[in-house]
Amino acid sequence: PGASVFASYSKNLSAPNTDVLYGSLYTGIAPEPETSHSVDVGVRYQTSTVQAQVTGWYNRYENRLATAYDPIADRTITRNLGGVDKYGFDGSIAWKPSEPVLFYVFGSYLESDINDDIQLGEDDFAPTAGKREAGAPKFTLGARTQFDLGPVEFGAQVKRTGSRYLNDINTIELPGYTVADLDARLSLGYFDEDLDKAYFQLNVMNLFDEVYIGSAPTGLTTSGEFVNIGAPRAFTASLVWGF
Repeated sequence: PGASVFASYSKNLSAPNTDVLYGSLYTGIAPEPETSHSVDVGVRYQTSTVQAQVTGWYNRYENRLATAYDPIADRTITRNLGGVDKYGFDGSIAWKPSEPVLFYVFGSYLESDINDDIQLGEDDFAPTAGKREAGAPKFTLGARTQFDLGPVEFGAQVKRTGSRYLNDINTIELPGYTVADLDARLSLGYFDEDLDKAYFQLNVMNLFDEVYIGSAPTGLTTSGEFVNIGAPRAFTASLVWGF
C-alpha cells in the first residue's frame, strides 16, 4: 500500500516568443517552432517516516530551441539545434526518523544527444552530431538536513553540480562545483501568539566561499570569453511579518 507507479506521455509545441522573433532581426534567421515528445515512468514509496521517488524520462525534440545572451552584440540569440534526444532519471529520498528531524537526499543524471551537424553557412557545418547540448550539467547531487527545536529551526544543505559544456561542439567543458548553505529561523509566535505569522531568519549562502562558474552564455561554437562567477559567501537576515 505504500508503493505506486506512474507513467505519462505528452506531445508539446513551443513557438518562438516575441523576444526571440525580435532577436531574429539581428541574425536574419527566425528559428522554427520546437516540438517534442515526452515520456516519463516512475515509482513512489511512502510511509509515515519515508518518502522516496525515482523517475526515468525521455524527451525527443525537433527544432530544439536554445537561447543565450551574447555580451559582445548585446543581444539574446536563439538557435535551432535540430533533433535532440534528452534522457535521464531523477530520484529523491526524504526520511523523518522523529518529528523534529528531517533528512533529504536527491540526485539526477542527464544525457543529451544532438542528432546532426548544424548548418552555419552554405557549405559550413558545426560538428555537433553526437555531442551534448551546451549548458546541461551531467548530474546533480544534493542533501539537506533540518531540525525543528521548538521556536528555532536549523537547516543545512549541500549541492554538487556536475560539469557541463560551454558550446554545442563540446570543445570547452566547465568544471563542476559544490555549494553549501546554512539557515536558521526563529518563530516569534513562540513568545507571543499574536505573532504566530512572524519570524526572524538568518541565511548563509556558499558557506565555504566556493569560487565557481555559475552560468555562461552558451552557443554553437562559443569560446568562453565571458562567464558569470557564482555569488561568494553571503549572509542575509530578514524579519518576515505576516498578516
